[in-house]
Amino acid sequence: MFILECTDYKLWNIVEFVEYLAHNQGNDIVIKINPEAIDIDQLDVFRYIDAFDFKSVKIITRNQLQTHPKYNIVYNLENWFFETPVTIDSQVHTWTQRKTFLCAYARPIASRLGLAGWLNHHYKSETVIQFTTEFNINNPNFEFDKLAHYDIDSVQYAVAIAKQLPIQTVDNSLYYHDVEQLWDWTDVALLDLYKDIFVDIVSENHNQGTTFFPTEKITRPMYCKKPFVVFAGKDYLDYLHQMGFKTFWDYWPQTYDGYEQKDRYCAMLDILRTIGSKSKSELAYMLEDMQPILDHNYELLMTKNFNKKIKKIV
Repeated sequence: MFILECTDYKLWNIVEFVEYLAHNQGNDIVIKINPEAIDIDQLDVFRYIDAFDFKSVKIITRNQLQTHPKYNIVYNLENWFFETPVTIDSQVHTWTQRKTFLCAYARPIASRLGLAGWLNHHYKSETVIQFTTEFNINNPNFEFDKLAHYDIDSVQYAVAIAKQLPIQTVDNSLYYHDVEQLWDWTDVALLDLYKDIFVDIVSENHNQGTTFFPTEKITRPMYCKKPFVVFAGKDYLDYLHQMGFKTFWDYWPQTYDGYEQKDRYCAMLDILRTIGSKSKSELAYMLEDMQPILDHNYELLMTKNFNKKIKKIV
């Protein structure tokens, strides 16, 4: 089996991949995608495979939307971010009204740099930032070039905040050693941040192409009973709906969910402006009004009664 190391825009072990393909011509091959749910159509993976002849090709992925007319796509539907039993202190379900926005990030992809930097510039006093990456100009995960395509004005804010990294609002690495057992539900300090904020600005790892694999980034606000705005792949919210979860159409436009990356990012900035323009009393009333949605999502996670299988939106 070959493990394909990639991000949503690049194959990191392409030389080793081509060597594996060349040395295994005529055989059965198995390819596992890492991280879990990258859309490998975006990376021309099938073009490389097509250049050789194999007895059979099996591709293991957690991206339920990945398809191919010829090769065998095997879906691993296990999602420990949703299936792990969780205990939450009910205190995190309250709101102190100290802050409005939360950005809790690790890898500095374009959307995270842009959103955290933009909020830090425009709503610094209302934003909690936990950004654990150390700044290194040679780190390829700093996607300034991609952010420039989203919104050129955001680059200056992203550079300003990148120079401050890591930003440790709480003593936390945001990483987990045993992902299937611990991840960050043992991190009380991180969860405690949710008492202070109104909305979580979520940015998923998988956001390019046709992909859906929701992670702890979206379950955290659900468990903490806080609304969210999400930068992810196209139709991400619709796929959450297929799982049985509810979102926030009644409170801000969610048409951004049907947009690709650049348009999605800019539409999200408009939503952040709208939220940021409201008083704390207006937001408190909104939070109370959306409580049935927050309770529904929380109960669905706690009971594990969500749907695992989804259908591709065309």
